[in-house]
Amino acid sequence: MKSEKNRSVLRAIDANANRCREGLRVAEDYARFILDDGGLAGRLKEMRHQVTETVRALADEPSLAGARDTEGDVGTTISVPQEVQRVSEEDVLKSALKRAEEALRVLEEFGKMV
Repeated sequence: MKSEKNRSVLRAIDANANRCREGLRVAEDYARFILDDGGLAGRLKEMRHQVTETVRALADEPSLAGARDTEGDVGTTISVPQEVQRVSEEDVLKSALKRAEEALRVLEEFGKMV
């Protein structure tokens, strides 16, 4: 894999690993604070840590961090109205879980390239 192509793949992996962990963290906090369910919160926390371990098997942290380009990322300014509309705690949970699900799919596909 070419160096610049590899960097782009690492950027996608890094961004989606963070996105997945963020989604799981929101779900974890929902279980903890809304449901008051320590068991579920603990399982979600474990899932979040498993994502980290899986990503580490794909690439080390310095490589992922070195591939970041937040300032040059054309996607940081893109948003849609649905991103800011949350009516209930359940909406927050659904959005977070969908975010994690989509990020896992991206990790699956780009992970095949490293």
